[in-house]
Parts: sequence; structure tokens; C-alpha cells
Amino acid sequence: MSPWLEEEMGNLIRRLNLDYGLTVLLLEQRVSLIRRVADYFLLLHRGRNVAQGRVAQLDDLTINKWLTVN
Repeated sequence: MSPWLEEEMGNLIRRLNLDYGLTVLLLEQRVSLIRRVADYFLLLHRGRNVAQGRVAQLDDLTINKWLTVN
């Protein structure tokens, strides 16, 4: 996804939530988008919950452990 499209999609998701009170379930791998639009995260690895919490708790250690391709 292009940076422009990612920004527009993020804006739409935030607007749906803030203006209409809609809850949006987003399945996403881009940490930049997650941090920008989400309040909470749930990280799955092979179908198992390995981390969850408020997006502010999504630290670099967790990202490097579960979201980095080696």
C-alpha cells in the first residue's frame, strides 16, 4: 500500500470511530498504521495470543520479537 493510501485509510478509520462511534476491527501488520489509528492491539502468532494491550504498550521489544522478519 502506498504511503498516501495508508494515510487516507488511517484517516477514514479514525473518522469512523470518532465521528460515528464505530468500533473497527483492523487486521494489520504495519506498525506505523496500528500506532496511528488503534487504541488496543492483540498480536497473534500461529493462531495464539502472544501479546495484547493498549497501543502505547506496544514496545520495540515486542515488535522485534514477533513482527520482525529474520
